[in-house]
Amino acid sequence: SAQSSVKFGYTRMIWSINITNYIMYIIWSSIFVIAGWGVTYVLSLKKSARDKKREVITEYLINAWRTLESASNRSDTSYNVKLETAIADIQLLGTQKQIELAQQFAVQMSQTGRGDSLELLIQLREDLRKELKLKPTERNLKILRLIRPRANKTRMI
Repeated sequence: SAQSSVKFGYTRMIWSINITNYIMYIIWSSIFVIAGWGVTYVLSLKKSARDKKREVITEYLINAWRTLESASNRSDTSYNVKLETAIADIQLLGTQKQIELAQQFAVQMSQTGRGDSLELLIQLREDLRKELKLKPTERNLKILRLIRPRANKTRMI
């Protein structure tokens, strides 16, 4: 009878330790799962903000490229305000190289009324294609301008 009480007490003690271990296992597992959710949530917020920032910058630079391309090789001054905005956007959101080229173009325009935007256009195209994960292209760029001579004929220059 003394033996059975010792045996029973030992079994009860093992069972008590196993329950305690199990409860601790559940508590720690829950803590790690909740912490993992928190870390994942914070990281996804940061990634989302970074992706949105890249999307906005890319959109502005694409619009700047379109404006520069549209205003190239035209004597029409109706593009001036859009051109000023495009240069400002590049100086705000562009890479260091894009900013330098935009500033060179702005100085040329302010001094002579004309400027060479070709290198800036090529740099923007290269950087935008890289950002959009498109294959690189050759560095040459052809700009199409259709003009209407007085006889209403269209030709390409």
